[in-house]
Amino acid sequence: MMMSHRCFFDLLPAELLHILFSYFSGHEILISFYDLSDYMNAILQSYSAYKLNFKSISRYNFDHICRNIRPEQIISLTLCDSDDTSGQSELFFSYFQIQQFIRLQSLTLIEIEFKSLEFIFYNLSKLNQLRSFSFNTSTIRHTYGPMDLNFENKLQQINSMLIHTYAQILPQLKFLNLNGGWILESIQLSNLQHLKLGSCSIDKLETITHLAPQLKSLDICINFGEMNFQSIILPSQLTRLNLKIDFFPVSMDYMEYFLSNCFYLKHLELHLTGFTDLADGQRWQTLTNSLVTFNFKFDTHICFKVIEQIFDSFRTSFWLEEKQWFVAYYNDYLFSIPYFAPEQVDSSYQSMIYSIASDNTIFYNHVNKFTVRKDKIGKYYFTNINVLKLKYSISLKYVLRIVDLNQVKHLSILSLEYLLKFMPISKKLPSLYELSVKNDITKHAIKRMLTYSLEQIQKLTIRINDKYNEYIIEELFRLFPYTKYLIYKSHIPSIYIMIRLINGFEYLLNASFISCGPFSNQEQIFRYDPDVIVSRIKRLTYGTSFCRIYHIPNNGSEFIINWWIEEQVGFFLCNTNIINILPFYSYLAIKI
Repeated sequence: MMMSHRCFFDLLPAELLHILFSYFSGHEILISFYDLSDYMNAILQSYSAYKLNFKSISRYNFDHICRNIRPEQIISLTLCDSDDTSGQSELFFSYFQIQQFIRLQSLTLIEIEFKSLEFIFYNLSKLNQLRSFSFNTSTIRHTYGPMDLNFENKLQQINSMLIHTYAQILPQLKFLNLNGGWILESIQLSNLQHLKLGSCSIDKLETITHLAPQLKSLDICINFGEMNFQSIILPSQLTRLNLKIDFFPVSMDYMEYFLSNCFYLKHLELHLTGFTDLADGQRWQTLTNSLVTFNFKFDTHICFKVIEQIFDSFRTSFWLEEKQWFVAYYNDYLFSIPYFAPEQVDSSYQSMIYSIASDNTIFYNHVNKFTVRKDKIGKYYFTNINVLKLKYSISLKYVLRIVDLNQVKHLSILSLEYLLKFMPISKKLPSLYELSVKNDITKHAIKRMLTYSLEQIQKLTIRINDKYNEYIIEELFRLFPYTKYLIYKSHIPSIYIMIRLINGFEYLLNASFISCGPFSNQEQIFRYDPDVIVSRIKRLTYGTSFCRIYHIPNNGSEFIINWWIEEQVGFFLCNTNIINILPFYSYLAIKI
């Protein structure tokens, strides 16, 4: 159906709009500009450089994109089967076939189900334009069922697929991100320029660098094998190196030899455990003189008596003026600031901070997570705290002395009653949208909150006292009326409890139920046939919902049930326009 209305963007040529689109992600483009006008819809249909990242996307936006895009328009794709989008990969391939992505250049797979991986890897060689690939075998999600309990056999099957598939596609790649390098030992990587490996030995690294003669960027963690740096010199053409070495102490002599061949290196990042000679600013100055960026974190114990002497070697004009690289020592780590300054601080640790910066403001401004464990707190004031965890019943006046509450987005407390200290929340915690309550929510706590309605809370993590769970659950709907994301960390005595919570929170989009015990015997069929409860959840459209059960090896009876839900009632999404909302659908994902 043709639209009669026009908009400002109709005045702009397609070429200019395509340039504008390059600054947005694929879902931002399709959500923001879809149905503005017939002209804009035609522009969207002609654009052929969409970059789609489906991590943590809502179900509505996911379906909207899949229905309004052609696979040949996509050049970058990220699929994710994590807890808030479980089963996404299979749903995606119900819309498209792999061979349709004739222009796809980049593919990233995050926590993908085994069933989808089989389909993807058997067809991956059909992506002739693929130049970038990212995948971690350790995060594979294994579907649960009576015939699918042998996880080790599944892993062997995956490895067999990987060997066959990688031999076909790796020679054409320019960028590769894997969790391990074992499979790369015999594959020629003639076009590879950027490599990231989560785990590798020093001898395998030597083999890989010989197989990748064009390698320019290397991000690697060396964590097993003999640490013989004399056996390898890094490729001379490297311009960027991110090196992490676990479990092995490293000396400055080793690092000087290891980096001796990197004549074109411009960007260096190091995570090392080492000897005290690593803390030598003069030797690092010689080694890094030609670098544009240099960031490091050294786990090395320095005696406080010599710390000023060590810092003097980093106080030269080279460090402070020419490069403006600042160094700090805290909690047995010597590191670059602000790059490696800790993002979270615990009040129970009162270690002194040593720094060559003029003051420690650069250090404290980097902290965004603060945990209070005891009444004795430091004298420092943190202005950028996004996550505040109160694991100790401390008075509000003490909290105000150390944290700017205006920036707090996530508050974690021991009990629900503690929230009374922050009333009215909209004034004392204006940015708050996520609340976590560690202990069971009791009937007594609920009664103390009867006069409140916490409308700004959108994400809620709770436990519930079994004895009064029905009363408590009904009151939660009133107390947190706009909850969109629910994490429930209690034993689930009945499927009814789960159904009631999903039905009761009117705006719920995602829910996770984490339990440490099994369902009752009469409900065990739920593990093998989750569809038995779909019809009992009034918010689900039965014909479009489906479920997943994920097996977690070596995890006893604990299980987690994830729901991906969309609202039944349309609402307006605003960016640069108002979007016509399609009917909402629901998706059930269960992991056991």
